[in-house]
Amino acid sequence: MAGDKNDCKRIVAVTQIISSMSAHFNNPDMSDLELHVGNKTYYVHKFVLGIMSDVLRTMCSRRWDGDRNVLMLQECEECLPVFEDFLLFFYSGNVEINLSTALPFLMLADKYNVRPLREGLVEFMKVTVTEGSITGALQWLAYAQVSDHSALQTSCVNVIVTKLDEVVVSDDFLGTSFDFLTELLKRDDLVVQWEKSVYDALLRWVMVHDLSSDEIMILMKLIRFPMMTPEQLYEIETSAFFDKYKDIMSPIINHAHRFRSIGTEVYDMITFSHPIFRPRNYTHRLWCHFMTVDTNGDAFFQNSIGVRCINHPVVATPEQFWQIKILGEKRCSRNISPNKPVIITHPAGHSSNYSAVKAIPLVMTITPLRPIKQDVIVDVSLYQVKRDRITKHLCDTAVKFSADEYLSYNTTRRKNGSNHYPQVPGNGAEPPKFSPSPMNFSIMFHQAQSFDKPEVSLQCDFTMQDFDHPAEIPCFKLNGPARMTNSIRVAVIFKPRFAVYEPLDKQGDEGISGTSPVEKSCHTSRLVSEISSLTESDNED
Repeated sequence: MAGDKNDCKRIVAVTQIISSMSAHFNNPDMSDLELHVGNKTYYVHKFVLGIMSDVLRTMCSRRWDGDRNVLMLQECEECLPVFEDFLLFFYSGNVEINLSTALPFLMLADKYNVRPLREGLVEFMKVTVTEGSITGALQWLAYAQVSDHSALQTSCVNVIVTKLDEVVVSDDFLGTSFDFLTELLKRDDLVVQWEKSVYDALLRWVMVHDLSSDEIMILMKLIRFPMMTPEQLYEIETSAFFDKYKDIMSPIINHAHRFRSIGTEVYDMITFSHPIFRPRNYTHRLWCHFMTVDTNGDAFFQNSIGVRCINHPVVATPEQFWQIKILGEKRCSRNISPNKPVIITHPAGHSSNYSAVKAIPLVMTITPLRPIKQDVIVDVSLYQVKRDRITKHLCDTAVKFSADEYLSYNTTRRKNGSNHYPQVPGNGAEPPKFSPSPMNFSIMFHQAQSFDKPEVSLQCDFTMQDFDHPAEIPCFKLNGPARMTNSIRVAVIFKPRFAVYEPLDKQGDEGISGTSPVEKSCHTSRLVSEISSLTESDNED
């Protein structure tokens, strides 16, 4: 008669069983299979191998090689040193890995379809790369691409792209292949101080590889010389490398000078839409603005900042071309969601142990303080920054050329001789009235802010784990009590480029604002004519 359930006790001896199995690994006394790998022989058990690997189970079956108890395996040189530990994993269920052994283990786990080991290795490699291991990213990317480990590949690419300044000075970078380097240089999303840094890194790589003139030309044509400053171009022209490969370098540098000479006045639609005339994600102050944004845990505090970053593809000394506004919890405009905390819950089907996470939306607007020139688009990217290093891409937007804004701006500037935006009253507002004295600065500032200017928005959500310092720090404000804040560091990158237009027959049946292609062509011609006449008038003045 069975006893009461309360009298039952479960005996668990998992540790002892694993220990006993591990003791029989590579023991010839009770083994039923010999594995010959390289110059070594391993004594194993078909049953144990078959449980963990369907590939080895098939190879140990009678259909594969009859009743023979010897199996010959061919492994690459990188896998031979770790093969014994790989087999031991079948018996013990654990293995010790590091940066140098993770890839050979993964190659073996993929080859023999050992799923538990493969999943653990991929997770280890993803975490290692995400935490910033440049060595791991460079060593593992090539294999991740050919073996279809898409998540690992994405992690490796993100680290290489966002930490290129650190990647190019590492010794592992010099060991990368020609094909890898060409694919890397084609990317628009590289985060680097400026293009000169990319050129210097390529020069360092070229010096340790034996390349033909054709290969050097392929690489040099991927460097975006038009994005360099005149001082940097002159430095390259006076270098020993330029003298050695003058036939290759001279036409490329001359092309960059041509762009700098005529790019501000003449737009060559065919030539200047090439990728070499498009900036990457440069972190130099000419293109990038770093800023700290504070929050009280419920919303980000409102703020307005003038930014001196360029607004044209031709690199020049920037003025205060942009205004960045942080929208707070009390303000919402232009159909942007209010800056209120939201709750992010995990999807259905996940473990119930997950708890709701409060996210704080960061909403900022980007407003040009000078008109964007014709055929120019300024791509704007927002990145998260930690320890003064860009770590993660957050979101993108773009500021485009506005025809009416450009014509209005130039007409007013020509009449008034002013380089600032025309002071046009808002919708339904009367023209501002000024008294000769006294001068009221607060009124002037208010009127200047009310002008209708084009703006775009960037928005992303942050959790408390994203902040630089989880402990609250008191922040004092003028004429008010102290407020407790956390902060996050972000970078706003401005990337001016020329627009790329498709032929009219590829743009569908409608053109500008629902007009036909013929009307669109006439509209464009009319616009160019008006802008040209304004430019001629400016030159006469």
